[in-house]
Amino acid sequence: MLQQRIWAVVGDANNPEKPASRVAQRLASMGYEVYQVHPKGGPSTFSSLRTLPHKPDVVCLVINPIAGAVYLQEAHDLGIQHIWIQPGADTPEILARCRELNLDCIQACVLVETVNLANHLPFLHSRS
Repeated sequence: MLQQRIWAVVGDANNPEKPASRVAQRLASMGYEVYQVHPKGGPSTFSSLRTLPHKPDVVCLVINPIAGAVYLQEAHDLGIQHIWIQPGADTPEILARCRELNLDCIQACVLVETVNLANHLPFLHSRS
């Protein structure tokens, strides 16, 4: 999934101390196109996946699992297959819903998995 260029990070990215903000910042600093999504919206934040200017390749859940389930259905409805589930958002119910919707999901921490990644993905060095 880390080879996919367009990501939607679902969670409270308006607060720089929150994990969603750190995930979004890390991905953006590495050259990914990142959209921040949160049900309450906010500065530079979209309220749903449907309102994004581009369809993301990956939806990263960094949100309470109860709220996250809504975004799984929305991703499925939009034809988005890749779901990245951060620690804390990965409940058995969320994983079961991913299976029910036939979504490709990964349970891992973006911050951990992207350490030293810049040398391995060529698109990270260009904005083409």
